[in-house]
Amino acid sequence: MDRLEEVLARAAKNRRELDEMNARYEAMDQAEYEDFMKEMDARDAARGEQA
Repeated sequence: MDRLEEVLARAAKNRRELDEMNARYEAMDQAEYEDFMKEMDARDAARGEQA
């Protein structure tokens, strides 16, 4: 494998790793958002019961 092929292979590997990491962070963000929305819905419901 010549130098250019090595660089391109390493770049492709790095890109795959970044894409995987991004997908994990997006999943975590989505889960946190869903938890937040459940908490806000519960707070809204509690306020409605007190009003």
